[in-house]
Amino acid sequence: MFFNSYLFILIFLPTFLIAFYLAAKVLDNNGLFLITTAASLIFCASSGLTNAIFILGEIVVNYLFYIALKRNRSKHLLATFITLNVLFLGVFKYTDMAISLINAVLKTNYNILNIESPLGISFITFQQIAFLVYVYKNPDFSTNALSYSTFISFFPHVLSGPILYTEDFYSQCKEKIGKINWDNISSGLLLFSLGMAKKILLADVYGKMVNAGYDAIESLNTGSALFISIAYTLQIYFDFSGYCDMAMGVGKMININIPINFNSPYKAVTIDDFWDRWHMTLTRFLTRHVYIPLGGNRKGIVRTYINIMAVFLISGLWHGASLTFVMWGLVHGLAMIISRLFKKHISRIPKLITKALTFIFVNFAWIIFRAGSFSVMKQMVSAFLRPGLSLTTEVSSAFAKIGFIDINFGYNAALAIAFVIFGLILVFTTRNSLEITNKCKWSIKGAICATLLLIFCVLSFTGTTTYIYLRF
Repeated sequence: MFFNSYLFILIFLPTFLIAFYLAAKVLDNNGLFLITTAASLIFCASSGLTNAIFILGEIVVNYLFYIALKRNRSKHLLATFITLNVLFLGVFKYTDMAISLINAVLKTNYNILNIESPLGISFITFQQIAFLVYVYKNPDFSTNALSYSTFISFFPHVLSGPILYTEDFYSQCKEKIGKINWDNISSGLLLFSLGMAKKILLADVYGKMVNAGYDAIESLNTGSALFISIAYTLQIYFDFSGYCDMAMGVGKMININIPINFNSPYKAVTIDDFWDRWHMTLTRFLTRHVYIPLGGNRKGIVRTYINIMAVFLISGLWHGASLTFVMWGLVHGLAMIISRLFKKHISRIPKLITKALTFIFVNFAWIIFRAGSFSVMKQMVSAFLRPGLSLTTEVSSAFAKIGFIDINFGYNAALAIAFVIFGLILVFTTRNSLEITNKCKWSIKGAICATLLLIFCVLSFTGTTTYIYLRF
């Protein structure tokens, strides 16, 4: 993927920005939308032509749905279009899971099809569903094929979100998006650089230790298992929020504000607060399009808790075609219900304690998320019960480099623990990337610092790595 290679940094992104700003001198927004859509399709085609064809097909089909809704504002028509989008998503993501379940329950032996999901299918599907609902609820809204194609395919966010909101995107496009704003360019460059640093200098380093631990899971003890669980908690945050920072950074450079997806989630004082801060655009989507249509909290306490559980089960299943993801959603749903039930009692507990308990719960829930299967999850739980506090050799030896800097000084275990503590300090005490860059003004000094950080990250590429959420 371009986001994981020198090509994106050195060739694709600068070429796009130069072409975009040169074209902005003579073209209106429609012309810029055409250029952006073309760049997005090229970006997706870099990982396989079928990915670009899929996104283009999705755009064409759903734009035809939009035209049909404009001509006939029918709730049944809307339901049909939403169902078709969900079925399309289901065929790619859940066919193999369904076959596995049938084989397990009925003792059959149907072959797994190994269907490969197109990149970004989950995010694109949800965004198009939200768009169709918005069109239905706002009959005066109108758009054209060029702006819609940019809205769906915009390359910074298309692979792993955030999910764009229809009203936010189109309100921004009332102004010319190609107008040069040096403050936006400066903050966008810094956002992009911070996101890249999160991915390359933090998430990938934690990821190597996590992978080493899971590859030698039988040798883990209590100390190593705890270390690995915390390292994964840091990895998934820096990995996913790093991607979103990069997406916001590119958008900012061309005056499109992509919504924030993470607001320092590990600072949350309750599980409710965590879900107000983690993957915020998905939470907003599920609240708008699942929780509220099911009745929200308007139909009594029991129904409210059923609706909450439905949202989290759907969230778990959305993340992947595995029962472990469903279980992860289940435990978060139960935690949310318990938090609501004892809200008054929890509010009397010092925030420092509830913050610690929330982090501990989230950390151990990530074990279910990372395991991938119940057998691996069981092995990880067993490792916590295996006496021993030192890091295993497999885990400590995986901590050998930060970026391109070799840190293999013979004290790997101590350095690895220090690096995890450093990550915890970052997530608990520092501002998030958007807060850092919100008041960023153009300056030569700032641009140089952001560029140097970006260069360091580029030099630190050790090969193609993938973002965790590309799987979802």
